[in-house]
Amino acid sequence: MITIKVFPTLRPYLPPGIPGKAEFPLDLADLKAESVSIRALIEHLGLSLDKVNLAIINGIIMRDLDQVIKDGDVVVLSPAIGGG
Repeated sequence: MITIKVFPTLRPYLPPGIPGKAEFPLDLADLKAESVSIRALIEHLGLSLDKVNLAIINGIIMRDLDQVIKDGDVVVLSPAIGGG
């Protein structure tokens, strides 16, 4: 089981059946793969890769979308953030 945190601006892109809450659990077995990458998780959630600009696992920014997610991880998905 992992914990997923999705920023509010990404929530409208989640498919029906995926909780639209800020934080929700997901059993990695639901992805039916031997190992699950950030990329596979994003696709499983129905998000397009161009909408997710930043992925954080256990507080560490991941540059590689092929990074494998492990049971117990906390994954944060964020869109592009700008300011000025």
